[in-house]
Amino acid sequence: MVNFEIAHVWSYRYLLRRITEVAEEYRIKTEFVSEEYTLTTCPLCRTHDNHKRITRGLIKCFIHNKVFNAYLVRAYNILLKRKPIAPSPALSGVGVARPRPGAGLNQARGGVAPTSLP
Repeated sequence: MVNFEIAHVWSYRYLLRRITEVAEEYRIKTEFVSEEYTLTTCPLCRTHDNHKRITRGLIKCFIHNKVFNAYLVRAYNILLKRKPIAPSPALSGVGVARPRPGAGLNQARGGVAPTSLP
């Protein structure tokens, strides 16, 4: 009984209501989306057949023979239920190396130190 008193237990409905109330204070619109089939829908082929959770946190698409992070797949699919996402032409695939922030700001090129240094 002590753990129940220490942990603030909120019901799911109360949590959703609180998120909505706080979002309204900051003028943020909230939309609640059903999470049906969001875990088993492949982000590549957009079907929920031939997909299986292989371990905790991983889902496999047997059509493409690829393994995905299950939590990212679920979040992506929930987002797609309401908002269309246009693919970026600059990025093609997961793990694409992007330029790091601030790349190109250093005036020294080719390993030559700037002349202002002592």
